[in-house]
Amino acid sequence: MAFNKVMTAQYFLWYMSLLPFIAINNGAIHSKPWLGLVLYLCQIGFMLYWGFYAFQLEFFGTNFFEQLHWINSGFFVINCISMVVVSRHHKLTITYELDGPNQVQPLKEEKSGDKTKIKQN
Repeated sequence: MAFNKVMTAQYFLWYMSLLPFIAINNGAIHSKPWLGLVLYLCQIGFMLYWGFYAFQLEFFGTNFFEQLHWINSGFFVINCISMVVVSRHHKLTITYELDGPNQVQPLKEEKSGDKTKIKQN
């Protein structure tokens, strides 16, 4: 979304609604909760700031193109920083059902000689 040519409030809403799901498996946010909160609040702040000027421009025709340019630049930087933090510290997790018909059995490793075989239970 950071490299999109078009910015709308719908993109912001969609993007921000997914961030808590990403934060669940993020090591940086678990070790430094303030970092996640600062990034989240910066993005919400830029959304509100952008929304104010975009509303004035769209509905009243006030010339706020320069302000929107600088706000978009700042929002772009915050998005890039957020994605770098998230991608550097993301922990891949595999979830599966513990009980029920769709239960996935854990894999077992068997060593024979110099080879390791992985078997499904």
